Amino acid sequence: NEDSDLLRLVRTSPFVLWVIGECGAGGEYKTEVCRRVAEKLGLQWLQPAFLLELAVKTPEERRTPLMSRCVEQLQRGLTVSMGDALRLTLEMMSSARCKTSGYILDFPSVTCPDEDAHKEVADFIEQVQSLS
Repeated sequence: NEDSDLLRLVRTSPFVLWVIGECGAGGEYKTEVCRRVAEKLGLQWLQPAFLLELAVKTPEERRTPLMSRCVEQLQRGLTVSMGDALRLTLEMMSSARCKTSGYILDFPSVTCPDEDAHKEVADFIEQVQSLS
């Protein structure tokens, strides 16, 4: 049975799944599926935009220096770079829950012609590979 096979695999901690691509307008469908699967399987759901929201909601005294910098940029009406959003994701990957249970990374689509964003994504993937 496919469901029991998946559940058996997920129980082998830590379980990591990266979901890359675009489904529907703006990827909302992909995001909803990733969030629900993570919740059902007891995994941490990681999505850079969600992690920025989480940083804003985190009490100031509990923020990491990176979280504080991202929040300050958002409060000033600036855009947080893809690199900072991915570094924030990497910070969360180091959390106890991600290390013990695992996570689903709802990876953002990088369709813009911005070469810096593509380099930041490549750097992020290289950093994650070096940790594995």
